[in-house]
Amino acid sequence: YVYTYDFELSKYDANSYILMAENLNNYFYINQQEAMRILPSIVNYFLIEIFSLDYFLSFRLISYLFFIILLNKIFFFFKKFGIKNYLAFPSVLIIVFWNNSIVYNIFNPFQLVDLFLYIFIVYIIQFSIFFDRKKLLVFSFFAILTKEFLIVLVLLSYFKCIFLEKKKLFVDIIFLILIFSINY
Repeated sequence: YVYTYDFELSKYDANSYILMAENLNNYFYINQQEAMRILPSIVNYFLIEIFSLDYFLSFRLISYLFFIILLNKIFFFFKKFGIKNYLAFPSVLIIVFWNNSIVYNIFNPFQLVDLFLYIFIVYIIQFSIFFDRKKLLVFSFFAILTKEFLIVLVLLSYFKCIFLEKKKLFVDIIFLILIFSINY
């Protein structure tokens, strides 16, 4: 009974994401803050259209897939710093399974937007540390379409690359700010 209540509450909370996943035209009719978080709904929309799934199953499948991607991404991010497997693996488990907000995404697939958030944060940090302009731009673009406040991380990552790495990235920044402004 508690799970049913929690599920219904989560479904109500994620109503805007579900509406966009069912029909992308709902982007123009829902709350602006939730409309700005369109990427997870777009992914679900295409999964629903291609495989004729219901919205709950599509959210659940994508949540499981991206949870596995998150685990792998954090593990290999540690490996880039030369951390041994026997230290990286338990570190990933501690980071992910100790943090209830990450594990909660498995039981509440409607919070898929948070799972995307965690993945994009790791990618943006990685591509700004180990400078890769194309990947930084792509994941920054995805991040802005996932959570609006990630614009701060994106801009700080770009400023780090401009001032510390001496890279000329002003076109990328203008493009990302333009995308953010259009979506806003």
